[in-house]
Amino acid sequence: MSNVNFANLAADNSQEGNVGGFLKIVPILATAPTRNWPIPSDISNGEINVTIPFPVSGQLPVGQSSSFILPVYSLPPNVIDVNSETIGEGGFHGEKHSIELMIAGFSKEIQAELIKYTNAGVFFLVQTSDLKWGVVGTSYRPIYMKKSQKFGKKGGEQRGTTLKGDEEGYLWGILPLATSVVSNLNFSLTPIVPV
Repeated sequence: MSNVNFANLAADNSQEGNVGGFLKIVPILATAPTRNWPIPSDISNGEINVTIPFPVSGQLPVGQSSSFILPVYSLPPNVIDVNSETIGEGGFHGEKHSIELMIAGFSKEIQAELIKYTNAGVFFLVQTSDLKWGVVGTSYRPIYMKKSQKFGKKGGEQRGTTLKGDEEGYLWGILPLATSVVSNLNFSLTPIVPV
């Protein structure tokens, strides 16, 4: 981290929108990268600018394509909540990351996907409403999600699964992912089926 003085900063979003919310979410198993990611040297000028170190083609399982494909969850509007906060007293500060999302439906595809979260650490890429990507958690300090399923008592009530998790001990809050990194990622175009 820099030890220079605070810089001049226009942080009032004058004449610009500043909308909340998220559009998409990409869960990544903590065991997927070949090294810890992101680490402090992957961060520069307030963003993560080093790509996720996924296995190259020679290290992938038989039958896996040469490019590591990331699953994208397309979820109902307004069901993703992401937060970070500074915790600890002065001289002992750290950051806590929290994430919550709801997956609508009860299809076999969704249930198969939810099984993958059992005792499995995860970190997330999240796309904000202004089309930027942020990173929640790390591969070496992953988030363990707990699920809660609801089926509703009648037709108008929600049926689906809420996943919620948090972890603390990070050196930074939620950081943006550099555009150059996003452009090199291979996102799956096949969403899980919310029926």
